[in-house]
Amino acid sequence: MSCRVFEGGELSGSGKEAVESLLRNEKPPIVLCGSLISDYPPTGIPKGSSMTKAVFKLLFDQLEHLWETETDDKTVIDNICWGNDDFGSGMGFETLFESCGQIDAAKRMLFDYFGCRAPNDIHKFLIEQMAAGGISSIITPNYDDCLDKAARSIGFDSYHPVIYENEVSDDTTGQCFYIHGCITGRDYSELIVTMSDEKVMPHWKKELLSKLVRGRYIIIFGYSGLDFEICPVLQELAGDGICKGVIYNNRDPYEKSKYNIRSILEQGYSGKNNNLYLQGDIFDFLNMLFGSSLSLKICEDASLFSEKARNMFSDVKQNLFWVLRLLNSMGCVKPGEKVAKYISLDRSLTESEKKTLKILHAALLYKAGKYKDSAKLYAKARRIREPARARFERIQADVDILQDEFECYRAGHYLLRASLTFIIMNVKRLRMNNGVKPEDRAFTECVSIYRRMMLWKNIIMFLHINNDMSRNILAKLYDKGISLAVKCGNRVLLQNFALESMSLEPLLGADNVEKYAQLIDPDVRFSVKKNTSAGYAELGTYFEYAIYKRREIMNAEELDLLRIKKLEKEEHKHILEKLAFNCYRCGIIPEAYKDLLLLNKSSLAPGHGSKDKNAPVKCLDLFNSCQYSFYFKFRTKRFIDKLG
Repeated sequence: MSCRVFEGGELSGSGKEAVESLLRNEKPPIVLCGSLISDYPPTGIPKGSSMTKAVFKLLFDQLEHLWETETDDKTVIDNICWGNDDFGSGMGFETLFESCGQIDAAKRMLFDYFGCRAPNDIHKFLIEQMAAGGISSIITPNYDDCLDKAARSIGFDSYHPVIYENEVSDDTTGQCFYIHGCITGRDYSELIVTMSDEKVMPHWKKELLSKLVRGRYIIIFGYSGLDFEICPVLQELAGDGICKGVIYNNRDPYEKSKYNIRSILEQGYSGKNNNLYLQGDIFDFLNMLFGSSLSLKICEDASLFSEKARNMFSDVKQNLFWVLRLLNSMGCVKPGEKVAKYISLDRSLTESEKKTLKILHAALLYKAGKYKDSAKLYAKARRIREPARARFERIQADVDILQDEFECYRAGHYLLRASLTFIIMNVKRLRMNNGVKPEDRAFTECVSIYRRMMLWKNIIMFLHINNDMSRNILAKLYDKGISLAVKCGNRVLLQNFALESMSLEPLLGADNVEKYAQLIDPDVRFSVKKNTSAGYAELGTYFEYAIYKRREIMNAEELDLLRIKKLEKEEHKHILEKLAFNCYRCGIIPEAYKDLLLLNKSSLAPGHGSKDKNAPVKCLDLFNSCQYSFYFKFRTKRFIDKLG
C-alpha cells in the first residue's frame, strides 16, 4: 500500500512530521473541502449525510405501520441507507435525490436554503491562507457562497470563483472551483444534485482539475468521497503522477473510510509513500497543518432543513412513490413490495401513476428472481395508454419498457422470448429514431447494444460456442457500447458496462477486456483494472453492490459459477457469507443462491432470516423460487444437488 496511515491522535507527533516532510520546499498545496466545513456556526448548514438523514426520516416515518410486525424490514432499510452491518457504504445525497419525482422543486428548495449564509472561521481561514500564498486554490462540491463572502470581507481582489467554463483563468492561483455549481450561478436547475446530474465529468472540468493539481499536493478534509464523477478522476490524476500526493483527514479509522477515498490514497507514486491518511478532528488537522488556533462547536442541527423539506415535500402520494423508487434502487425487495401494494390501494391513482407503479413493482420482482411475473407486469404497464402523451413519447415509453421486459426474459434464460422481445423493441426504436435528437439517439443505440451484448453472451454460454467468431462479435459490441456510453456521459450505462466487464473476462480474456476498455481514452480512461469498476460499490444501491462484490470475487478466484472450486481466501468466504445472508434478508434471492453456490454450501446457517430460527434456508429452495427456464433449471440443479 502506498498510503501511510496515522491514527489514534498522532496529528501532533509522527503525523505532523510526515506532513511537514512532504510539504517542505514544495509548491503551495490545493485544498479539496466538503460539506463539513459549512456545518459550523454561524454558517450552520448540516453536512450532506445529515440532510440525507433528515429527508429519509421525513419519507419513511409515514410508513412505520408497514413494518411494525416485521422489524427486520426496517433494520435492513436503515442498514442499507447508513451502510451498517456490511450493507455497502451508505446512501449519498445525490443517490437520495436521484429517486425524487419532484427534482425541480428539490433544487429550488436547496437554492433557497443555501442562500443568505454567513461564512464561519474555517471559510475565513482558508481564504486568508490563499491570500497569504499558503494555499494555491480551493476545490469544493459545496453549493453555498461562503468562501466568496469571506474573500470580499478581507478585500482579496485576486480571488477568482469558477462555476462555468468561460470563467476559467490561465492563472491557477486564487481560484475557487465550485465543481457542483453554486447558488451564485445563473439558475437553480444547474446545481448538480442527482447521480444523473453527475454523469461523467465534462472535459473542461477535468482539464481544470488537472491544471490546478499539477505538481502539487492535494489536501482533502470534510469530504466523504461519495461523488461518482470526482473520485475516479482524482484517482486517475493521482495514479498518473500529475499531482505529487494526497493528504486526507477524517475522524474515522482508515478501515471505515469510503472505498473511493481509499482507492485514491492507494495509488502508487513511483514507489514513494506520498499519500497520508490522518485520523482526527478537522480543527486539530488544520491547526497542525497551518499552525492556526481554530476551535468551533459543531452544528449538527438539521431542524431548519427538515422544516423546509417538510413544507416542500408535502404531497403524500408523491412521497410514497419517492419511497418506492428508493427501495427499488436500494435493493430492498421485501419492504418495496409492501409499499407497492399499499400504494395500489389508492383509488385516486391516475393512469400515469398506475403505469409508474406497475413498472416499479416489476423492477422489484426482477430483483427477487420472479422474471416471468416481472415481464408480465411490464407488458401490462406497456398496454396502459396515457392520452395526454404525444405519439412519439408513447413509442419512447414503450421502447423503455420493452428493454426491461427483454432483460427479464434474458435473466430468466428464456432466450426465445428474449429474442422476440428484442426484435419488437428494435422495430419500435427505428420508428422512434426519426424524431430523436442526435445525442438521445446515441443513448438509445447504446442501450440497444448493451441488450444485444447481454443476449449474445447468454447464447454463447447456453450453446457452448465460445469460438473466435463468437468472441469477436461480443468484443465489437463491448467496444462500441462502452465508447457510446462515454459519449452519452450516462452513469447507469457506464456502470452496466463496468459490471459486465468482469463477467466478460472468462469469454474474452482479461487482456482483451482491458484493451477494449482503454479505447475510450482520453475522455475518461476508465480501465478495467484501475477505474472501471472502482467506486460502483459506493452508490448506495445494495443490489448493485451485491452483484459487484460477487463478480469481483469470481474474477479474483477465476471461478465459473457452475464449475465450483473451493475458495482459497478466508476473506472472500466471509464476504460471500455476509452477502448471501444480507441478500436473503433484502429479498434479492438470485444473488443469495449464487453466493451460496460460490461458497459450496447447501444452505444458509440456521437463524439467518428464516421464520423458524432453527431451520436452515436451503440453496435449492432459493433457486427453485426463482423463475428460470426449464433448461437452465435442469442444468443448474445438477450442480446444486452436489453441494455438501
